[in-house]
Amino acid sequence: MAELVPAAGMGAGNVIDGLATSNYGQAGEGAFDTTMIAAELLALRGAGRATTLTRTEAAVGAAERGRTALPVVFDGEFATQQLLGTTTTPGGRQIMFHAADRMVNPPGGRIAMTPGEIDAVLDGGIAVKRSYHPQGGTLTIENPTLPGRPRVIVDEATGQRVITVINPKPR
Repeated sequence: MAELVPAAGMGAGNVIDGLATSNYGQAGEGAFDTTMIAAELLALRGAGRATTLTRTEAAVGAAERGRTALPVVFDGEFATQQLLGTTTTPGGRQIMFHAADRMVNPPGGRIAMTPGEIDAVLDGGIAVKRSYHPQGGTLTIENPTLPGRPRVIVDEATGQRVITVINPKPR
């Protein structure tokens, strides 16, 4: 778990039960006071539901109250792990977030796809189409022997990163 915000060296602010509280940002719009968050943490501690307050938790708490909008760094690997429970296929190919999203939430006319089905398409695919993109070329691999003729798009450089999947409903 991340570190607790220490009281020492935090500058101006209050200290509540060893938690440093202060105003982050400049006074006025965009600033938030962690004193309220620290007080809420103490209430949760008293109820036995919380033990630490990280800087991230403090920032999220303030943002939820509408006091500031903080930038959020997107972690595609973490998001893929959350959607699928894994970031790779059984054959060891890396599943990118867009592919994971299309596997779990397919658009209309398509059905969900499992990591094992990706390997089946790639291992038995016979139709290959090359596409050029500024970020790098891709290969569309299709396996016409499977129901619906599913397609998997991988990066051209390694063939090991699954960019997206297309799994039409069988007719």
